[in-house]
Amino acid sequence: MSLSKLKPLPILLKEILSIPTTSYNEHLVLDYIRQFAIDRGLKFKVDQFGNAYIFYNHGESSRPLVLQAHTDHPAFVVEDISKGKLFLNFLGGLSAQYGIGEKIKIHGNDLPQNGVTATIESIQSHELHGNNSAARIVGAIAKINSVKNINIGDIGVWDVEHFSLKRKIVHALQCDDLIGCAIVLSTIDRMISGEHQGSVIGLFTRAEEVGLEGAAASAADGLLPKDSLVVSIETSSSEGGRAEQGQGAIIRVGDKQHIFSPKMSMWMTSIANRLKTTHDNFLYQRKLMDAGGTEATAFDLLGYETGAACIALGNWHNAGKNGKIEAETVHIDDVQNLISLCEELAKNTSHFLEVHKEMVNFWKKRASDVAPRLIDSAQSNS
Repeated sequence: MSLSKLKPLPILLKEILSIPTTSYNEHLVLDYIRQFAIDRGLKFKVDQFGNAYIFYNHGESSRPLVLQAHTDHPAFVVEDISKGKLFLNFLGGLSAQYGIGEKIKIHGNDLPQNGVTATIESIQSHELHGNNSAARIVGAIAKINSVKNINIGDIGVWDVEHFSLKRKIVHALQCDDLIGCAIVLSTIDRMISGEHQGSVIGLFTRAEEVGLEGAAASAADGLLPKDSLVVSIETSSSEGGRAEQGQGAIIRVGDKQHIFSPKMSMWMTSIANRLKTTHDNFLYQRKLMDAGGTEATAFDLLGYETGAACIALGNWHNAGKNGKIEAETVHIDDVQNLISLCEELAKNTSHFLEVHKEMVNFWKKRASDVAPRLIDSAQSNS
């Protein structure tokens, strides 16, 4: 595959972002990823938890880079159907100030590809820590013109645009985290097209929105090589993380629970700085992004050398202004920059320990250089 044959990024984004998904119902996204691997002759496997893996290996054996993204997004699931109404369960986190009067699209095996429209009449909510102002949606009742061909287990997604690209801003129902999945796939495509030496594992996890379940299961079961360098790829609230759209990929040093591997952060930052010197348009940010949690925490605490990278996200979980549901947004240049960073990481895993060693040696030399001056000044002042 040459660079000229690479699938253009907007086309890849449109294809994957248009696939309806939610926790425990990620099969259509996983089917897309499976076909991606088949089309390129790559090894593909699914673990006992339903997480999917794509393997790229070229050249001499090298330390594997795991690029991980999750395949679900908050949405409704049909729990019951009665008297022309749908009783829905909501999977994911969203404030209870949203929902009433909003339209959703129901998707299922027996329904048209573009789904059928229903309207939310009421919602059920759950207070967080006894705080009514922080209540989250847990369910809803929706009215619909006809329940024909709707089945228990069908999913309902917000009726907003699935994909558009306007002035470099991607507007989509499910940026979180199908953008991450697209970044992983595009990185693998670039490794193939350049015939770059390296070992890359694309890991596509399930049920992140309900508690990082797929990531925790994969990490605890030791399904990845123990020497893997894991990078969790996410979209994360620009407002909550104090990051700016259009200012580059984000090297994420932690989340609200945990600080990730300092060695990984150091290595990723070193590669990003090198990219800035060789690519005029490359931009990156380095942020904590502590508004929420991410799957990197699970992999790091369960024994893997782990870092994270993300894209600044607008309208997190479709929470628009004034209590209205809107499409999520990302800047396409940020997406492209993160793909470039992931490609360079994949080509340079052999330098992971060198970066840390260079920094250790720098500070050892620094200590040796300043010691005589400090000793002299300490003695003269005694």
